[in-house]
Amino acid sequence: MFNGIGMNMEVLAPLAAQLAERPVLMFDAPGIGDSPEPLVPYTVGMAAAWGAQLLDRFAIEKADVLGFSWGGAIAQQMAIRHGRKVNRLVVAAIGPGLPMAPGKPAILTHLADPHWLRDLREHPKRVAFLGLGGSDRAVLTGAFLKRLKLPGTRGYLYQFGALCGWSSALALPFLNKPTLVVMGEDDQIVPLANGRLLAALIPGARLEAISGAGHLLMFSHQPEFLRLLREFLGSDKELHKRAA
Repeated sequence: MFNGIGMNMEVLAPLAAQLAERPVLMFDAPGIGDSPEPLVPYTVGMAAAWGAQLLDRFAIEKADVLGFSWGGAIAQQMAIRHGRKVNRLVVAAIGPGLPMAPGKPAILTHLADPHWLRDLREHPKRVAFLGLGGSDRAVLTGAFLKRLKLPGTRGYLYQFGALCGWSSALALPFLNKPTLVVMGEDDQIVPLANGRLLAALIPGARLEAISGAGHLLMFSHQPEFLRLLREFLGSDKELHKRAA
């Protein structure tokens, strides 16, 4: 499970706990959570390789891969470059990179500031000025911030920089993986059009748009997201049968 930008593993822990029927692997990107600050910039491809190495470390030959927002780019790249290790692909709140339909400029300006999460924790009422939809504002003023460990400045900037100029568009038509794309209909950061393009580029991909959900749909609409996820992934028994 690949996380969003600036988000440590504890942020997704409640979602992972709801998937008790499946083991879940996650890691903090460099400079995020308890990981040390990165020494040099890195690319989306390098982050995807870390995911493949993590599977090797635990002697896992193949896994279902889930990526949210920034992590959705990493998940795509892992499926493209390390396809033998990927069974099914689930991506949420992300597109194929360039070309993309941009989100609201005011919101993107805030996201480019590595200190926006710190400012939000110190002054929660400022969330009203971010221009986000109601479901996202509710997440950012709830338990989300309590689980968040503020990212290091360099770690956040390198995460942000890794996406600059990134695109999976040319490789996606050749991706031979069952894929679920989940988007929020009210996403002001990665508009729904990006998810539609992503699903259109991947042969046989399924697109689900959650009504009333914004970018943080995995938190604001967790029951609905989990239902879609379980329907798509199937049971462990079905997974073992496919592997055999």
